[in-house]
Amino acid sequence: GLLYWLLLFSLLVIAFLARDVLIPCNISGYNTLELDTTKMAVEWKRKTAEDIEEKVLFSLIADEQTSHRNGTRMNVDDLRKGSAALFLPEIQLNEEGTYQCVVTVTPDKAEATTTVELVAQPVVTLSPAEVTLERGQEITLTCAVKNFYPRSIEVYWEKYSKLTQHQSVSAADICTEASVENSDGTFSVTSKLRLLAFSENDGHTYSCIVKHKSFTVLSVFSAILTVKEKSCFCGNILQSYTGPGDMPCTQFIFVILLQLKTISIFCSVPQNVF
Repeated sequence: GLLYWLLLFSLLVIAFLARDVLIPCNISGYNTLELDTTKMAVEWKRKTAEDIEEKVLFSLIADEQTSHRNGTRMNVDDLRKGSAALFLPEIQLNEEGTYQCVVTVTPDKAEATTTVELVAQPVVTLSPAEVTLERGQEITLTCAVKNFYPRSIEVYWEKYSKLTQHQSVSAADICTEASVENSDGTFSVTSKLRLLAFSENDGHTYSCIVKHKSFTVLSVFSAILTVKEKSCFCGNILQSYTGPGDMPCTQFIFVILLQLKTISIFCSVPQNVF
């Protein structure tokens, strides 16, 4: 009989959780235009972390297909052209493992193995996305990273300004919780950054950066800090003066009154301020 070969080198397929996946198995070495699928048998086996031994997942014998997992199938037209790939819809976490393709054309037989690893891309939100503070005020930025797989992930913070790039943020201002497992087997983690508004960091961009197997590049989520000077209020009237440093607003208005005698400002100022 004719001798058939499979691509015997080990293959690795990275599949996204709950999406369809096509597991390759390519046949070569035949000297006809097409394979006679009525004289062939293809069997797919799978072994996961929970399995003691391989289990038959799918078989095709003389064009008759038998599936032991809902939705699995092969394309006979593709098989005639040398592809015994297995279509597996909406792959789940418990289906991660090794898949073995066994092709028989009596009396010849060949096999190949493909490792399937799953990933789930995290959903990342940074809040608040826009931050406006008065000088001296404090706020916490929250970077929530949800529903990722596998568990290994790196979340860190950087700050940028017009003059500098990629500056690290003080570890004392960062709080990153341990990742937790969700009910569906994915994971979530939250990282927080404490910001204190100074004139010097006005306009700075603060970024939560996520590094995960499901991303081909680093994923960056940013917020811009705007710092305003403290405003002075007199009753319900907003004055056009801002107090320097930490000078109380009422004291600053009094200083203005002393320096600008032609301006009349009517305010009720507590006596103990003067």
